[in-house]
Amino acid sequence: MKLYDNNMVSNRWGLDARDYANNHYPVGPERDAIRHSMWNAFCASGWSVTVAEIDTVSTGHEHDNRDDDNQQAFNSAMDLNNNSVGQTVIHSTALGNPDSPAIITDLTSKYLSGGLWIWAGGGDQRSSEGILEKSDNSKIF
Repeated sequence: MKLYDNNMVSNRWGLDARDYANNHYPVGPERDAIRHSMWNAFCASGWSVTVAEIDTVSTGHEHDNRDDDNQQAFNSAMDLNNNSVGQTVIHSTALGNPDSPAIITDLTSKYLSGGLWIWAGGGDQRSSEGILEKSDNSKIF
């Protein structure tokens, strides 16, 4: 499969992840962490995209955001971590599609146990002053 085709697949799963996160979480760090990890989990769980391919696409996406949107380094670091966590959550249906309920359950558990990274301070990313913490509000280091 060509990288262009993989971008189309990853975009489809990215839209599904965004819609789920936006419909189930208020604006804030949990929504962002779940959205990034879910996008990667959906892609890794679909039979048409390999984990290596989604890693290439999602890492490129973060570099593009940083370059085009002047995104702060802490935001990219957080997103890259959450993308990587999502790539380990692989649940597929018999038809080769992501098993959304299993993925959601797994990611929710990872979030509650501190497996994802979020910005400190809740609310908007700008309120964190670039400080990251684990999703259970413990320190990363």
